[in-house]
Amino acid sequence: MDRVLVVCEGNICRSPYVEHLLRATLERSGVSGVHVESAGTRGRTGHGMVERSAAALRAAAIDGGAFRSRALRDVPALAAVDLVLTLERRHRAAVLDLEPSLLKRTFTLVEFARTATERPRAAAIPGGAAQPLSVLVDAVRGARRAGPAPDSDDVPDPIRGDDADHERFRAQVAEPVATVARLLGTHRTVQP
Repeated sequence: MDRVLVVCEGNICRSPYVEHLLRATLERSGVSGVHVESAGTRGRTGHGMVERSAAALRAAAIDGGAFRSRALRDVPALAAVDLVLTLERRHRAAVLDLEPSLLKRTFTLVEFARTATERPRAAAIPGGAAQPLSVLVDAVRGARRAGPAPDSDDVPDPIRGDDADHERFRAQVAEPVATVARLLGTHRTVQP
Protein backbone atom coordinates (compact mmCIF):
# COMPACT_ATOMS: atom_id res chain seq x y z
CA MET A 1 0.00 0.00 0.00
CA ASP A 2 1.29 3.45 -0.93
CA ARG A 3 1.63 5.99 1.89
CA VAL A 4 0.95 9.71 1.56
CA LEU A 5 1.81 11.95 4.51
CA VAL A 6 0.38 15.48 4.79
CA VAL A 7 2.35 17.84 7.04
CA CYS A 8 1.66 21.23 8.59
CA GLU A 9 2.82 22.77 11.86
CA GLY A 10 0.44 21.69 14.62
CA ASN A 11 -1.50 18.88 12.90
CA ILE A 12 -4.79 20.25 14.19
CA CYS A 13 -6.06 22.49 11.36
CA ARG A 14 -4.60 22.29 7.84
CA SER A 15 -2.99 18.85 7.54
CA PRO A 16 -5.87 16.89 9.11
CA TYR A 17 -8.33 18.74 6.87
CA VAL A 18 -6.28 17.93 3.76
CA GLU A 19 -5.71 14.34 4.96
CA HIS A 20 -9.43 13.68 5.35
CA LEU A 21 -10.41 15.53 2.18
CA LEU A 22 -7.84 13.64 0.10
CA ARG A 23 -8.80 10.28 1.61
CA ALA A 24 -12.51 10.93 1.02
CA THR A 25 -11.88 12.09 -2.56
CA LEU A 26 -9.92 8.92 -3.27
CA GLU A 27 -12.57 6.70 -1.66
CA ARG A 28 -15.41 8.43 -3.53
CA SER A 29 -13.47 7.88 -6.77
CA GLY A 30 -13.08 4.17 -5.97
CA VAL A 31 -9.30 4.41 -5.59
CA SER A 32 -7.75 1.83 -3.29
CA GLY A 33 -4.22 1.08 -2.18
CA VAL A 34 -3.36 4.55 -0.82
CA HIS A 35 -3.02 5.22 2.91
CA VAL A 36 -3.31 8.94 3.71
CA GLU A 37 -2.11 10.23 7.09
CA SER A 38 -0.90 13.48 8.61
CA ALA A 39 1.47 14.93 11.20
CA GLY A 40 2.78 18.25 12.45
CA THR A 41 6.31 19.61 12.56
CA ARG A 42 5.46 20.94 16.02
CA GLY A 43 2.45 18.74 16.62
CA ARG A 44 1.51 17.40 20.00
CA THR A 45 0.00 13.96 20.20
CA GLY A 46 -3.65 13.42 21.00
CA HIS A 47 -5.41 16.66 20.14
CA GLY A 48 -8.57 16.81 18.05
CA MET A 49 -9.00 18.84 14.90
CA VAL A 50 -9.96 22.51 15.29
CA GLU A 51 -13.71 23.02 14.99
CA ARG A 52 -13.58 25.05 11.75
CA SER A 53 -11.77 22.22 9.94
CA ALA A 54 -13.99 19.54 11.49
CA ALA A 55 -17.15 21.51 10.63
CA ALA A 56 -16.04 22.01 7.04
CA LEU A 57 -15.45 18.28 6.71
CA ARG A 58 -18.85 17.48 8.25
CA ALA A 59 -20.47 19.86 5.76
CA ALA A 60 -18.90 17.74 3.01
CA ALA A 61 -20.16 14.52 4.66
CA ILE A 62 -16.63 13.59 5.79
CA ASP A 63 -16.18 12.33 9.35
CA GLY A 64 -13.04 13.61 11.06
CA GLY A 65 -14.31 13.08 14.60
CA ALA A 66 -11.88 10.32 15.53
CA PHE A 67 -8.83 12.30 14.40
CA ARG A 68 -6.00 12.80 16.89
CA SER A 69 -2.92 14.90 16.18
CA ARG A 70 0.65 13.65 16.26
CA ALA A 71 4.14 14.95 15.87
CA LEU A 72 6.15 14.27 12.74
CA ARG A 73 8.80 12.52 14.84
CA ASP A 74 6.12 10.00 15.92
CA VAL A 75 5.23 8.83 12.40
CA PRO A 76 6.07 5.13 12.17
CA ALA A 77 8.59 4.24 9.46
CA LEU A 78 8.81 7.86 8.30
CA ALA A 79 11.59 7.05 5.84
CA ALA A 80 9.25 4.59 4.07
CA VAL A 81 6.57 7.17 3.22
CA ASP A 82 6.06 7.29 -0.55
CA LEU A 83 4.96 10.92 -0.86
CA VAL A 84 5.10 13.80 1.63
CA LEU A 85 2.92 16.83 0.92
CA THR A 86 3.54 19.84 3.13
CA LEU A 87 1.44 22.97 3.49
CA GLU A 88 4.42 25.32 3.54
CA ARG A 89 8.00 25.30 2.31
CA ARG A 90 9.26 25.54 5.89
CA HIS A 91 7.42 22.31 6.71
CA ARG A 92 9.23 20.67 3.80
CA ALA A 93 12.52 21.84 5.33
CA ALA A 94 11.51 20.44 8.72
CA VAL A 95 10.65 17.06 7.19
CA LEU A 96 14.05 16.95 5.50
CA ASP A 97 15.86 18.00 8.69
CA LEU A 98 14.29 15.01 10.44
CA GLU A 99 14.52 12.53 7.55
CA PRO A 100 16.89 13.61 4.74
CA SER A 101 16.16 10.43 2.77
CA LEU A 102 12.75 11.91 1.90
CA LEU A 103 14.30 14.66 -0.25
CA LYS A 104 13.10 13.24 -3.56
CA ARG A 105 9.61 12.48 -2.22
CA THR A 106 8.73 15.71 -0.40
CA PHE A 107 6.87 18.63 -2.00
CA THR A 108 4.46 21.30 -0.94
CA LEU A 109 0.91 20.32 -1.84
CA VAL A 110 0.61 23.25 -4.23
CA GLU A 111 3.99 22.58 -5.86
CA PHE A 112 3.21 18.90 -6.47
CA ALA A 113 -0.17 19.65 -8.07
CA ARG A 114 1.17 22.58 -10.11
CA THR A 115 4.25 20.72 -11.37
CA ALA A 116 2.23 17.66 -12.33
CA THR A 117 -0.20 19.70 -14.41
CA GLU A 118 1.98 22.40 -16.01
CA ARG A 119 2.53 22.13 -19.73
CA PRO A 120 4.91 21.01 -21.20
CA ARG A 121 6.19 19.49 -17.96
CA ALA A 122 2.98 17.52 -17.46
CA ALA A 123 3.60 15.64 -20.70
CA ALA A 124 6.32 13.74 -18.85
CA ILE A 125 3.94 12.59 -16.10
CA PRO A 126 2.96 9.00 -16.92
CA GLY A 127 -0.58 7.70 -16.60
CA GLY A 128 -1.94 4.21 -16.37
CA ALA A 129 -3.58 2.23 -13.60
CA ALA A 130 -1.70 0.32 -10.93
CA GLN A 131 1.73 1.86 -11.47
CA PRO A 132 3.80 2.28 -8.32
CA LEU A 133 3.44 5.71 -6.75
CA SER A 134 7.20 6.06 -7.10
CA VAL A 135 6.76 6.38 -10.89
CA LEU A 136 4.51 9.41 -10.44
CA VAL A 137 6.70 10.96 -7.73
CA ASP A 138 9.84 10.52 -9.84
CA ALA A 139 8.15 12.12 -12.86
CA VAL A 140 6.93 15.10 -10.85
CA ARG A 141 10.36 15.50 -9.25
CA GLY A 142 11.93 15.44 -12.72
CA ALA A 143 9.55 18.18 -13.88
CA ARG A 144 10.21 20.35 -10.81
CA ARG A 145 11.36 23.90 -11.56
CA ALA A 146 14.95 24.74 -10.78
CA GLY A 147 15.51 27.44 -8.17
CA PRO A 148 13.55 28.55 -5.17
CA ALA A 149 9.86 27.73 -4.90
CA PRO A 150 7.46 30.66 -5.22
CA ASP A 151 5.68 32.09 -2.19
CA SER A 152 2.42 30.86 -3.70
CA ASP A 153 3.48 27.30 -2.80
CA ASP A 154 2.68 28.12 0.84
CA VAL A 155 -0.82 27.69 2.23
CA PRO A 156 -1.16 30.22 5.09
CA ASP A 157 -2.29 28.95 8.47
CA PRO A 158 -5.84 30.13 9.23
CA ILE A 159 -5.85 28.91 12.83
CA ARG A 160 -5.67 32.35 14.42
CA GLY A 161 -7.86 33.94 11.77
CA ASP A 162 -11.58 34.24 11.31
CA ASP A 163 -14.07 32.22 9.28
CA ALA A 164 -13.08 34.06 6.10
CA ASP A 165 -9.42 33.06 6.59
CA HIS A 166 -10.43 29.43 6.99
CA GLU A 167 -12.63 29.64 3.92
CA ARG A 168 -9.67 31.04 1.93
CA PHE A 169 -7.53 28.14 3.17
CA ARG A 170 -10.13 25.60 2.04
CA ALA A 171 -10.44 27.29 -1.35
CA GLN A 172 -6.65 27.33 -1.75
CA VAL A 173 -6.29 23.57 -1.13
CA ALA A 174 -9.40 22.38 -2.99
CA GLU A 175 -7.91 22.24 -6.49
CA PRO A 176 -4.49 20.85 -5.45
CA VAL A 177 -6.21 18.10 -3.43
CA ALA A 178 -8.46 17.24 -6.39
CA THR A 179 -5.41 17.16 -8.68
CA VAL A 180 -3.42 14.93 -6.33
CA ALA A 181 -6.39 12.58 -5.97
CA ARG A 182 -6.78 12.37 -9.75
CA LEU A 183 -3.07 11.67 -10.18
CA LEU A 184 -3.06 9.04 -7.44
CA GLY A 185 -6.06 7.47 -9.09
CA THR A 186 -4.11 7.00 -12.32
CA HIS A 187 -1.53 5.00 -10.40
CA ARG A 188 -3.68 2.75 -8.26
CA THR A 189 -6.39 0.18 -8.77
CA VAL A 190 -9.84 1.68 -9.06
CA GLN A 191 -12.56 -0.39 -7.43
CA PRO A 192 -15.70 -1.06 -9.49
